[in-house]
Amino acid sequence: MSHRATSLARAISLKDLGSFIHAHEHLAKAADVSHRMVRSIMHALREDGFEVYIAPYEADAQLTYMANSGELDFVITEDSDLAVYGCPRIVFKFDPISMTGFELAHPINDAPAFKDMSGRACILACVLAGCDYGPRLHGIGLVRASRLAPRLEKAWANERDITDIIEESLASTPIPNTEALDIVNHIRLAALVFRHQTVFNPSGSTMDHLNSEKSHVMTQDELFYIGPKYDDSLAEGVYQGTLSPLSKSTYELDNSFKS
Repeated sequence: MSHRATSLARAISLKDLGSFIHAHEHLAKAADVSHRMVRSIMHALREDGFEVYIAPYEADAQLTYMANSGELDFVITEDSDLAVYGCPRIVFKFDPISMTGFELAHPINDAPAFKDMSGRACILACVLAGCDYGPRLHGIGLVRASRLAPRLEKAWANERDITDIIEESLASTPIPNTEALDIVNHIRLAALVFRHQTVFNPSGSTMDHLNSEKSHVMTQDELFYIGPKYDDSLAEGVYQGTLSPLSKSTYELDNSFKS
């Protein structure tokens, strides 16, 4: 069952119990927003004078890229992924009425759980603890993941060592070799997404990576996983909201959304 389906089932159950506030929270998680809906919202916001853009892949990576390049002062979000991507200044729990929130303006390895860890080890710890891109590892929370991550980082050059670490950390009985290797591959690819997701560079009107990795030549599978680059003119059309991110072709607004 998908996350949206699970959230919808919980929302219905909570609603039947009379817990409407908590039901609303799960209904929000169950909502599916189409690209056409996003395009219509962009149209309305631009009519009110706002600048709105669409990321070629993950918005979190695009926002981090723009913040790192000085195009954004800070990012307002409820998503902790921004910290893992390396966004330099984030505001959580923003209240538009009081205009207050909680600001995070320090690298993720300044957090007590990640103290003295490298940026790459922090990413590995977050992947191990659970993220949208990595495998679901039962029995590993953030504390345990932060202990394992430095060992994984040191063993990264030797896939066999990584497999051994994963095996001993997940259970007392070894994981079948094929499954352990699959888990290792998922962790590696998830870490690549957080470091090198494909984004759009608005100042150069070209596609780029969140961080370049000169010491590692990525395979075609890795490049596909972090987001294949495509024609820069098409990418700019997606970024400006005139082309569909899926088909890369022009799509018209429904009449019901036009002013």
